[in-house]
Amino acid sequence: VLGTVLFIMVAFNIGPEIITSSATGGTMYSLMITLTVWHFLSFYLFSFLMDFGAMDFVGTLIKKIMRPLFTLPGNSAIDCMASWVGNGPFGVIITKLQYKEGYYTKRESAVVASCFSIVSISFCLIVAKTLNLVNDFVPYYLSITVTTLLCAIILPRIWPLNKIADTYNPDAPVRYDFPEKGSLWKQAITCGAQKAGEADFKHIMQRSSQTAIDFFLTVFPVMMASGTVLLIISEYTPVVSILSAPIKGLLELLTVPEAEKAAPAMLIGFVDMFLPAVVGSTIESEFTRFIIGSVSIGQLIYMTETGAIILKNRDIFDLPLWKLAVIFIFRSVIALPVALITAF
Repeated sequence: VLGTVLFIMVAFNIGPEIITSSATGGTMYSLMITLTVWHFLSFYLFSFLMDFGAMDFVGTLIKKIMRPLFTLPGNSAIDCMASWVGNGPFGVIITKLQYKEGYYTKRESAVVASCFSIVSISFCLIVAKTLNLVNDFVPYYLSITVTTLLCAIILPRIWPLNKIADTYNPDAPVRYDFPEKGSLWKQAITCGAQKAGEADFKHIMQRSSQTAIDFFLTVFPVMMASGTVLLIISEYTPVVSILSAPIKGLLELLTVPEAEKAAPAMLIGFVDMFLPAVVGSTIESEFTRFIIGSVSIGQLIYMTETGAIILKNRDIFDLPLWKLAVIFIFRSVIALPVALITAF
């Protein structure tokens, strides 16, 4: 209800500036319009990944890598690819559907959503441009890649992710059994072909339409409400400055230039992933801007998109707000030294 009211207020410029400002509700309104177009197409296009054997084919090929390295089944790589070429929320939605289909356990779903639903390379380029780091894009993206891999290896093995129940959806048949006969290539073809043979166009269209309606009527308002409220708190209150005081001390200890300006940018990424770039764009030190850009993308959990979708489906992911905050902190701790080393 709150999300719908805020959306109407911003759309028709009704109410106080604290809500309709381009720095608060205006930011979320623009994001909603952009995501509407992308997600409407995505809900129908993801069937080419899910229902015609692509996930099963790739998953079988790389199952021997994904399980020992990331404690995940091979088809989780498709979620990562979908996020990389599309966006993080799309990866979370695919993960939710994969759990419902019986491919992931609850723990695996939480790991994929919080570690593999990465930001698209196009968004990374936008952040780099905002921070005037386009000329350093290769080391910048390398830093993000290393952070993402380290987080995907470390976080599934530690609390809170390793304590989530490793149980499948009780309402769906378990689909983790891959064929073991023949070469790995033949197993992959068999598995992919079997899945493609089960494709039901009518069911696919019904599920895609139902998912789209559910997303636009329930997830979008949650994103609008939580995003606007958090942006108001970060923009109009000293909460972020107070909470970022320890980060300021750490950055000063690490001799990072303009630590006082950089500290809030490190924390505000929990609200929205683009805000650190906006805050950091006024910093003169290229070294500090590089660190802000790298860390903000590596933090991954942000409440205006990915976090809101995870919270909306917490019965699947078992990731309430406090667990998301803990994962955000852990990712920040891993991302900071990687960014520092690359920046040096």
